[in-house]
Amino acid sequence: MKKYALILGLLMPMVAYADCDSSGKCVWDCSPDDKTNTCTATFENGTLSISGTQMKNYGSGGNDGNTTYSITNAPWNDEAGHLKQITNVVIGSEMKNIGGSFLMGATNLKHITIPENIESVGNAAFYHTGLKSVDWPASLKTIRGSTFQYTHLTDFSFLDGIESIGGGSFNGVFWYTDSPISIVIPDSVKTIGQNAFTENAKLQNIVLSENVISIDSLAFDSRLQTIYCTGDINVCKVNVGEAFSDKVKQATAKKINGVTYVYDKNGNLITTSGHRKERRIYTIEEANAVAGDKNRVSIKYR
Repeated sequence: MKKYALILGLLMPMVAYADCDSSGKCVWDCSPDDKTNTCTATFENGTLSISGTQMKNYGSGGNDGNTTYSITNAPWNDEAGHLKQITNVVIGSEMKNIGGSFLMGATNLKHITIPENIESVGNAAFYHTGLKSVDWPASLKTIRGSTFQYTHLTDFSFLDGIESIGGGSFNGVFWYTDSPISIVIPDSVKTIGQNAFTENAKLQNIVLSENVISIDSLAFDSRLQTIYCTGDINVCKVNVGEAFSDKVKQATAKKINGVTYVYDKNGNLITTSGHRKERRIYTIEEANAVAGDKNRVSIKYR
């Protein structure tokens, strides 16, 4: 009996790491349950590469010892701790979707590029990751529920072109010392779901237009100080609802060289959003727009 137990004990680690070779390279099947050979995940030297055409949606559930929260049940969340080792993700050119709860809990992942071929991103795909920035494809117009919940995002320029922000999308994001205190919701956005921007102690100002016609009554954190409206202020007050209508103030927005500059009614610069299309040449107008102790640029010529 003791001999059997010893043999079983020696075999168990081999079972746990059966998908990884001696060099540390791991290969997993990430195909949906009803399909075969549509997705292969390869991990090597911190990079998780996804190839194929269709990815599985992964469930969630777990406990970190102090707080119960969700973690992915994807195979890279294994006993060897590969989930926490992921620092880079490469998605193949033929993959059509990113599964729900895909990287949930990958706290060492700081950036991800989602290629243009991706047609959908599942709920909570990047929940509780270390993401600070995202390259989001122009073809995707919807951010689904809890997609970036409890991440560390500091760059929100990828919202430009988005039409729908799902419930809980940015819940618990603005807690860090480098978290922005103001963000711009672009004119393209039409709907904002429940708890999309709640649990955010650092976020003070949100800029939106009258185009955001459907806003859940619980979309914003009660600690939000100001909602700047770049369109008809009366329409904005109706759209945000009674709980936030008294926080709505008039603003104007101007887009120059790929960057949106937002000003209050007195002409003071509130915030900017986007990235300059041309990083070497600045117009006089743009230089004046960002002039000041905190936003100083130099004008350069060819």
